[in-house]
Amino acid sequence: MIGRSTLLYALALATATGASAPATSNATVRYTFADRYDLELWAGPTSCPIDAYGGNGGSVDVTVARSADGSFDVRQHVREVDGEGTLDSSYRVVRAGNRLYEVLASQSQAFGSTGLTQRTTDAYPLGRIAFALPLAPRESWSAATRDLTSLTLLETSPTPFRAHETADRSRDGSYIAAVNATNFASTSDVRLTSASTYRLSEAGYNPLVQRFALPVDGRIAVTSSGNPPLPVAPGTVHITSWYPYAGGALTHPLLRDAFRVFGLTKVPSLCGRRARQNATRVDEDGYAVDPIGGTAWAFATDYFLTPDGNGTQLVACVVEQYASGVWANGWAMSAGSWGKLTRLQSGNRVYIADDVPPGARAELARAGLPVVGLDAIAMRRILGESTIPAGLAEALHRAVRPPPCRC
Repeated sequence: MIGRSTLLYALALATATGASAPATSNATVRYTFADRYDLELWAGPTSCPIDAYGGNGGSVDVTVARSADGSFDVRQHVREVDGEGTLDSSYRVVRAGNRLYEVLASQSQAFGSTGLTQRTTDAYPLGRIAFALPLAPRESWSAATRDLTSLTLLETSPTPFRAHETADRSRDGSYIAAVNATNFASTSDVRLTSASTYRLSEAGYNPLVQRFALPVDGRIAVTSSGNPPLPVAPGTVHITSWYPYAGGALTHPLLRDAFRVFGLTKVPSLCGRRARQNATRVDEDGYAVDPIGGTAWAFATDYFLTPDGNGTQLVACVVEQYASGVWANGWAMSAGSWGKLTRLQSGNRVYIADDVPPGARAELARAGLPVVGLDAIAMRRILGESTIPAGLAEALHRAVRPPPCRC
């Protein structure tokens, strides 16, 4: 396991070493992807679910460029059925001892579809480890890190809506966030060892304060206070604990993002043209839980890396399984307080790299980024499994309240 002190040392080196290499080449790798999912919606505690099946697909062009200061600029240009977007990432490659680290410093994302525009920036003050090399079997590291986020969401149809959020999320998943939107403003303070607090000022109501206590005997006390009129009834409701990953207890930490090198293997048949190639498999698994938003998601991702140039590893294929849920947890923005699911989406995604022409391989080698390819963490955000807690979750809650279901 790569320790925290090793990462901090690597980051110190990144700050100290940088401005030497001149601007060099750029190279692009194209991925095709397919996303298949099952969606279930519940209208109430005794309603039957409404089932829906869907899919998405498209392409991702990953372009790598090396800057004059020695950092690497990586752009993912995503074209999918529902829209188009870009994600720009800034990396540094640093050495600590006999290991190399690809360390992500910041990202910015822009995505647009019919009636919707979303822009997000993330800064990682302590860096986020993308890969650690050499890829020795059983080596492991964590990508969980402090994340300073700014998000702007703009909807023009069917109803105009605008929201801006800033959030400071710790590596354990606790966070502080503030949202200013068209018809409300809110703050969230999520904690691991004490009650989490949500404050809401919404047009037409007096300010609301909600406290989400830690579970006691399998129940969560949610207390709403303020002077009427309020968007929810004042008082305390006791909800059956819905936390899915610790037997009803609040998960410690609230956020996990762990990598482990499995070793040499054959690329599976799901990977199409890349199937049966020799590759190094790197597994990523994780989850995130939001006690205020009533959301949780989990994923298991396999990266298959193949040598593709002078010391360069290409992410040849990515296979991912995921699930995300929304619970009626008593939050003012949720569908109720019965402590059960209102929305569950589960599915799988496959990203397959196109064949890389010899000229592009040479360009990749010249760029010098040790591992080149798709950032699945970023793709989860673009395609919907965002780790941003309050603002986007509020917009989603408003959008997914299902109609009544009659069995």
